[in-house]
Formats: sequence, C-alpha cells, structure tokens
Amino acid sequence: MRLRLWSVWLLLMTAVSTDAAEPPGHLPRYDLHLSLDTQTHTATVRERVTWTNPSDRPTRQLVLNFYPRYSVPQSDRLRLMKTVEMFRLSPSEAMISAPAGEVTAVRLGSATAVQYGYAPDNPTALVIELDREVPKGGSVTAEVECVVRLPNKQGRWGHWEGVHTLVNALPTAAFYDADGWHATPFVPWHQPFWNEAGVYTATVVVPAEQKVACGATVKSESTAGGKQTLVYHPHVGRDFALTCSADYREYTATTRTPDGRQIALKCLAFERHQFYAEKILGIVAEAIPVFADWFGPFPHDQFTIAESYFGWNGNESAGLVMIDARVFDMPRGAVGYVEYLVSHETCHQWWYNLVGTNG
Repeated sequence: MRLRLWSVWLLLMTAVSTDAAEPPGHLPRYDLHLSLDTQTHTATVRERVTWTNPSDRPTRQLVLNFYPRYSVPQSDRLRLMKTVEMFRLSPSEAMISAPAGEVTAVRLGSATAVQYGYAPDNPTALVIELDREVPKGGSVTAEVECVVRLPNKQGRWGHWEGVHTLVNALPTAAFYDADGWHATPFVPWHQPFWNEAGVYTATVVVPAEQKVACGATVKSESTAGGKQTLVYHPHVGRDFALTCSADYREYTATTRTPDGRQIALKCLAFERHQFYAEKILGIVAEAIPVFADWFGPFPHDQFTIAESYFGWNGNESAGLVMIDARVFDMPRGAVGYVEYLVSHETCHQWWYNLVGTNG
C-alpha cells in the first residue's frame, strides 16, 4: 500500500461541509453534470476535470480511468464465473458481457475537440494528448462527455429490480508521481482503485419519482417537467457514486463524534425492510464515534447506506455504503452478522476513502 500523507492529513482534518476549509489546490477537481434516464437505462455525463501536477515530472498527457469500457477477457471468464457463483449468484445475473461506456468527446477547456485514445495494455485507461507540457504545480482542464449504458445486471453499473447503480463509473484521474501515470486495470470482483482523492461538485438529473442515495450532501433540489434536479455541495472523496429507486423509503438518524460534530445518517431501503434499515442506522451510529476515536475525524457531515443489488454483501464508496438486498432480507436473528458487515463497510470510510489503496 502506498499512501499520500498530505491527502490523508487533508481528509482527516477537513470535514466536507459548506463551512469546511478550502481543500489544497493540488487535488483533482471534478465538475459533473449527470442525467439518468431510467426508461432507457442510460446515464449521460459531462465532466470537467481540472488536474494539477503534483510531481516534479512534467507530462504532455492526462490519463483517466474509465471503467465502464471494461469487458471480461476470454482468459478471465471462468475465474469470474466461479467468483460470482461463490457470491451465490448466477453468472448471467452479474457478468459484464460487453463494454457499457463510451466516451463521445474530449475538449481542453472550452476549445475544440482534442485527440484521445486508450492505452494498448489497458482498455479502460483513457489517454488525452495535451497541447502543452504541464510542469509541477501546473494545471490542465479537460471536458469529457460520455454515455454509460446500465445493463440489466447486478454490479457497479446496471439496473436490477428497479434500482439503478452508478459506482466507479465516472472518468477519474489516474494516480501520477515521479514514475509517471499509474492507470489501474479494472478487476470486477475487487476494489483495485488507486487514485487520488478529488473535489466533486455535481448536478444530477433523474426522473421525479426517483429517490437518490449519494455520498454527497444535497445543496438544492427542484422539480420540473417530470424530472428532479439535485445540486450537491462540494464533496471530497475517492469517488462519486449513487444509486436510485422509486421504491426506496428514507430512514434517518444522527450520531455524534468525539469532537462534538453531529453526523446525519440516512438509510434508503425498501419499505418491507424497515426492520434492518433501522437496525443498520443504529449500528452505524455506534460505529462512527468509535472509529473516529481510533483513526481520526469522520470526513463527512452525512453518511448514507443504500439497499442495492451489488452482487456481494457490501461495498464502500466515499460517504456511501451499499448493502445487498439479500442482507436486508435475512432473518431477524442474523443481526450479529449484519452488525459485523455494516461495521466493516463503515470502517472503509477511513481505510479506502481517507487512506487510499494501491489495489
């Protein structure tokens, strides 16, 4: 594991809220507009990425990880099928059979389109050719337009039983240091994501009946023409992820950390799973103060748990944890297991989100 200590310090010391200190300028900035069509199961994305070179090594390229372009290599199909079966799923319900994402345009700033392609040894590494060299401390802004089709599959991007999921699906700057770019290949059964934390501002448009679970905190919302527009406060984290469903019900609670901050807790789950939704909120309310005492301040003002069809029991994102619907459907006597699982996933807000990993 390789750590960037200054980013650890930043995220341990800075709470993500409207009155938080301004994050250092060397973190990537993502200005995101995402429109989700739940009828065609398609997300249309426009993202402005501002990247600042943290290294002494200059570069004439910008490399972004774009994982929805992944498809299972023939050599990995049997391994993935066996992995999915260990999660008690049929491979047909979770296998990524074809690339789901397509980049449609790349521009530098507001300029005309520029040349881009993919690394020959990594089909999910989007390589953008720059018109100038970016030295240490220098910045470049690229605007990327892409479409992500959400197949009827369980997993990081897809839709299942009315739940739409977008996780690790957005273009994200690869890690860069004195050795150059480190674009991490996608591994569907693992968290292989080695990237710097980023500052996200986002506008998300979804059908009006959808309830959205997201790690960021809503700044404003409006409804018009059958659609709702959610504008989020700046969000510092390793990723920006969301799930949504018209069948979600929102359950809420709060907890207080050792430094006196109150953290808002949300659980978006189906109404039939109210028992475990409320139990999970209680587990999180107990776990966050303990982990904050052990590891340092909790990095967000809000923490969200979403019922999902992820394919395995739990998965972490920045400010958001997804728990599989089968866990919510467990017998009430299985609370001990649910406590273990939810506590584990909550702990990833420190060990994954705050302290990044080289997968």
